[in-house]
Amino acid sequence: MEEWLEKKINGKTFKLGKTLDSETQDQIARVISRHLDAFAWSTSDMPGIDPDFLCHRLAMDPKVRPIRQRRRKFNEEKRQTIKDETQKLVAAGHIREIQF
Repeated sequence: MEEWLEKKINGKTFKLGKTLDSETQDQIARVISRHLDAFAWSTSDMPGIDPDFLCHRLAMDPKVRPIRQRRRKFNEEKRQTIKDETQKLVAAGHIREIQF
């Protein structure tokens, strides 16, 4: 399992692998700090991406009867995090609710 070292530059947080030596970590951090505007730090930083490029569709065989997945139960903290992250994606226009 990979362990991470969090770095923060100008309010932007990113993770580097702890297995990297400190000189390499510093070099990567310098490159990232010089090019902060080239990275998408949130979904709202990607407004020009064509939704057809990112759209996922389920390949369903009409001859097979669909089976409902068991519902996963999450604790309150995880449920709130899932709700918040989902609302961010909806607000940015990256996902939308559909009805089958």
